[in-house]
Amino acid sequence: MTRVATPVLRHKPFVQRAWAMAKRELKIVRLLEPDLCLECRFAHHAEVETADGRKQRMLYCKRLDCDNWDYSSAEPALRVEVDPEA
Repeated sequence: MTRVATPVLRHKPFVQRAWAMAKRELKIVRLLEPDLCLECRFAHHAEVETADGRKQRMLYCKRLDCDNWDYSSAEPALRVEVDPEA
């Protein structure tokens, strides 16, 4: 199963960016079509720490309205370190 860490905002998207980043909640969701994300400009490789303390290499998605996410299996992510090179 391919999973991705995504930011979930709890406010309207037109609010100032600094406030938006402070109020985000990271979730790990399953991808419906993982191959689509490999070419997407919003996807980046990242090291993700799960709620149980495990660290995994996943995709980090900046797009908040992606149709390729399966929210039914969403779980919290504690920390994400985005790899700027990938």
